[in-house]
Amino acid sequence: MLSAERAFCAIIIACGLAYAEPTGKWDDVARLMPTSQILVETTGSKPLQGTLESVTDDVVVIKRSEKQEPIARNSIIRLAVRTTSHRLRNSLIGLAVGTAIGIGVAAIDAHTCTGLLCGLGGVTLLPFEMIGGTAVGAAVPTGGWLDVYRTR
Repeated sequence: MLSAERAFCAIIIACGLAYAEPTGKWDDVARLMPTSQILVETTGSKPLQGTLESVTDDVVVIKRSEKQEPIARNSIIRLAVRTTSHRLRNSLIGLAVGTAIGIGVAAIDAHTCTGLLCGLGGVTLLPFEMIGGTAVGAAVPTGGWLDVYRTR
């Protein structure tokens, strides 16, 4: 009996997924600023990348290599907008984290030290921890494409 209930639930979920709404609404596309960098995937062709020129109820016009290309709404599978990179912000966060770790290591080293050069190990490692934190922050991938509209 329990397996029949599970099968029924699975059928209901599958039907719901099959007729799911698109990820975004066309109004979200219409609200995009002209000059936004967009990526459009259409049926039967490779993805098109360009600058948004205009949006109507039926057509998106993008500019690619100084030429305007209209794309019909019913042929669009996915439309994504390029997001900004936050590499500098992430580098500064990494620098702060590396500095905090370095200061913590120096404090622990100074607190537990009983020798002549107490705290010297933590202080000498601080620049390396700062550089390491900055490098990790800069290496974190940022930017990319954010889906605005997708069908199925």
